[in-house]
Amino acid sequence: MATFGEMVLLADQHLAEVNRALFRPRFDRQLRAATVRAELSRFTHVLVRYHDKIATGFGAPHDEQYGIRDAAHRAGRLIEQAERLLGPASHIDTPTSELRDHLRSASIALGCGLDLLSTHFPPSNAQELSPDAAIITSTDTARSLLHGISGCTATAAHVARRGKPPVDQAGTLLLKAAVLARFYGQADTLITALPANGTPDRIPPTSGEDLTEAETGISVSIDRLKHLNAADSITTWRYLARAAVIICDISTKITRHLAHRMTELDEKDHASTFENVIPAIRHTSLKWRSITHRWENFTDHHSPPTSDPSIDASDLILRLGRLAFADPQWTPSPRASYRMKQPSELGPDFDTATRVATAVLRTIEACNVMAGDHAEAINDVAALLVLRKSSPVPGHLPRPPAAVYHLRDRYRAAQTYGRQAVTTLGQAIQSLPQRPQGPIQEIDLIIRRTSIYNRKSISQLSLNDLPSTIRQLPQESHPLSTHSSPTSSTSNQQARPKKR
Repeated sequence: MATFGEMVLLADQHLAEVNRALFRPRFDRQLRAATVRAELSRFTHVLVRYHDKIATGFGAPHDEQYGIRDAAHRAGRLIEQAERLLGPASHIDTPTSELRDHLRSASIALGCGLDLLSTHFPPSNAQELSPDAAIITSTDTARSLLHGISGCTATAAHVARRGKPPVDQAGTLLLKAAVLARFYGQADTLITALPANGTPDRIPPTSGEDLTEAETGISVSIDRLKHLNAADSITTWRYLARAAVIICDISTKITRHLAHRMTELDEKDHASTFENVIPAIRHTSLKWRSITHRWENFTDHHSPPTSDPSIDASDLILRLGRLAFADPQWTPSPRASYRMKQPSELGPDFDTATRVATAVLRTIEACNVMAGDHAEAINDVAALLVLRKSSPVPGHLPRPPAAVYHLRDRYRAAQTYGRQAVTTLGQAIQSLPQRPQGPIQEIDLIIRRTSIYNRKSISQLSLNDLPSTIRQLPQESHPLSTHSSPTSSTSNQQARPKKR
């Protein structure tokens, strides 16, 4: 089942593309088109719904924090005025431009997320509220929701301000609403995050760790790598690419050994399933290797970085290698022994095989996270190359060379193959008999996260309208490509993304 966070994340991805379009000359004509104005009207209607829900506490008893509720009400009225200036929403089923496609998809994702929150508040007073209803209506949640939605309002404002009158006037109203929501959505004091969402302390690897200790250390390193610092240096990005190559190579060896182990256990079908995972991991490794070669051309500084992400990646390599190789003190070096453990030692039973395969699955997902955070790396290398390149025209800022875009494409390719590897390996683990319940639930979540980021799933999402009740939400791991939901009174029309 989709979650509110997944829907918001999906909307953020589409709005990020809209923000990029604001700085690209080829989108200037689309920004001023009447069709974009109509699509923007649809998007602002979703924003009005959000602000109304925050202002009324979703119609349930809530904390009387008039500052937050009043700010949501005032911002909502400003957005309503902007919606009237924008005119009627688009009723075209298929968007005819890339910009309209992203606005339509963001509208549907945000509207679906709001409908998910609304399911915690039954329309009939005779029914009890969801146990999570009090959390949703709390002051901190209302403030956080108002603060988060202000970014969406600001994006709509900047798009509208590029349009012709009176669309540009609507942009001014939307910008005022965004500033108002942003100001009141900012907490007066810092709210302590839940420990599960924080960055755990590093656990240095030690010799002779058992499987449980290795799993814990791998989990900590992965959680830390998911909080990459935007200020990390170019040497750090290059080291992370090298680490991803080693991780994928070790993962390939472990997966092949698990396939051999399935053969020893006379589970030929499962052996074939694990064998089918190997090509995807190999392709992922090749893409990361090409990224590493690209980084070698950008800097001649080869001393090992000492940043936290580099250390976490090293810890991950050590533990994964010691899980695979016979040497309990294995380290990646030219003199290291790469003799693998026997398949019967790596996975003596289905329980252990599942845990080992899950560790591999999580490390590949960590590589996908690093590939997804490549935007900061691209910005760093673009700035470096622009500074190196002198322009013969005074006052003319040189454009980044083609190498920057090649590096970007390689990161995207690594992420695409990595997602394929995660999906196929996850399905292989799910097919194993006698599976422990804990790892299987984690695998389901990892596959679902991967499917949300998959471009095909995103495209299929925009083909579906908003579900009217929680029971009509899809249940499968690739939900939005096989189900369609009935149209609700507040939902958006169907959209078919433009093929790229």
